[in-house]
Amino acid sequence: MDVLYPRCSGIDVHKRFVVACLSCVQANGSRRKEVRQFSTMTNEIVALKEWLKAAECRPNTNIGDTRGKIAILLAINRCR
Repeated sequence: MDVLYPRCSGIDVHKRFVVACLSCVQANGSRRKEVRQFSTMTNEIVALKEWLKAAECRPNTNIGDTRGKIAILLAINRCR
C-alpha cells in the first residue's frame, strides 16, 4: 500500500478530555504512533496544537465530526 500522508493525526473529542493519536513514517519506512490525552481546558488545547505543530502535522480539510464537537478542532486551527 502506498503512503498518502506520512504524518497524520486523529482526534477523539470527549466532554472533559481529548485523545489524539499521531502517526509518522520514519526514515527507515516504519510507522511510529503516539497517543496523548489532553483536557478540554484552553491551555491543554494549546498544548495539543503545539504538539501537532512540533511533529509538523498540518491541518487539512478532511476533518469531520458527527457529534457537533468540531469547535475544539477549529480552535486549534485558529491558534496557528
